[in-house]
Amino acid sequence: MISFLVMLRHRLPWMVAIALLALPVPALVLGAPQAERTTFEIRVHDKAIGTETIEFENGTDSLRVSSSSLQMLGASGRDSLAKQTKTVATLEDLDLRAYASAQRFLGQTIERGVECEDTLIHLTTFANGRGEQDIAARPPGRLFVIDAGSFVSFDLICRMLRGRAFVTRPVNMLILGPRDTVVTATLEDGGTETLRWGAAPVTARRITLTDRTGRYTMWMDPQGRMLRLENTWSGVRVDRKASPARTTKPKPKSS
Repeated sequence: MISFLVMLRHRLPWMVAIALLALPVPALVLGAPQAERTTFEIRVHDKAIGTETIEFENGTDSLRVSSSSLQMLGASGRDSLAKQTKTVATLEDLDLRAYASAQRFLGQTIERGVECEDTLIHLTTFANGRGEQDIAARPPGRLFVIDAGSFVSFDLICRMLRGRAFVTRPVNMLILGPRDTVVTATLEDGGTETLRWGAAPVTARRITLTDRTGRYTMWMDPQGRMLRLENTWSGVRVDRKASPARTTKPKPKSS
């Protein structure tokens, strides 16, 4: 993997994260073609632990994505992780402009902020009453944020691949953690296969993503929406909640 991270650590106000998280969640209008809402069901070793609800809205030249997740973690299942994220990307090619997240876990709140320029990434973190800002060199090409406890960026990667033919190709990922790191992962096209989704089988495109932390398998529909994600090592499985099957009410019998 090629790491492009160059750290220049110093304290600054946390305006980026606070301002982005303060933006209102996009209002969804029923039937509006530019708005979309979906829910991911999250499992670990076949045990349901929570959900992540995601809202998409197209602007004039940008895509705004908001997510909210609640997961029950720990051996007792009593430790809840609550996380909210906001992503702003270009509408044309999903190039990252800004990202923010707020996480509550074990009584601790952590806020993260990412703001992108042409060649630099500005990173902010606020936790335990302290704030820090880092600056990272931005690699060429699209960039996706991988933030523990949220799976929306994997869906964005799938949407980026819609209609694109390839055998293998690189993808840049900013992995947020104790030390934020930019890595180049590898995507591999596994062709199409039949996937059981909801009440009916569907034809899905299988994509594998491999980085230094492991291997993920994603299945996407023809519209580029991620239907399922699996990581065998951690036992994590994420399924897009299928729409309820439509039923037709029988017509009343005529007398």
